[in-house]
Amino acid sequence: MTIATTELVQTESVQTNPVRWRMAEAGLWVGNHDGCFAGTIDQHGTHYYVRNQFGEYLGEYAELSAAERALEAQLIPMPLSRQHAA
Repeated sequence: MTIATTELVQTESVQTNPVRWRMAEAGLWVGNHDGCFAGTIDQHGTHYYVRNQFGEYLGEYAELSAAERALEAQLIPMPLSRQHAA
């Protein structure tokens, strides 16, 4: 006789911290994610230009909120050893 059992495994959803934005100067926002540099948004006229934490150009957007979302969607997580280095 074979008895089949089912094990219930509970998983927790992992929620990452959002990017925190700070206006470094007029027209320039700097993002921080888990203590690491996340990238920049640079405003020229009515457009917002996004670069990730490596300085790679991600695009041009008509609204600041769209630029923020674009960077957050393409954020490359840094290894823990880099995040908490002294």
